[in-house]
Amino acid sequence: MPDDKKDLYLYEALELRAEFNARIKSLKSLMPEQQSKSGVWSMRSDNPERLEPVDDFDSVNCRKDIK
Repeated sequence: MPDDKKDLYLYEALELRAEFNARIKSLKSLMPEQQSKSGVWSMRSDNPERLEPVDDFDSVNCRKDIK
């Protein structure tokens, strides 16, 4: 960190720049323009079978297991 004269050393500046770049990169990945529409969590699907419920799914038992 800065000393008494408020000087910032080179290695500290490099570490701060790396941290800022990492934060900027992670925030950019959250922007809607950067997200792909064909991801795992996407609601759009080319395969309609993927959106159908499973035949042997029992919601009552599932709710009991969650509680």
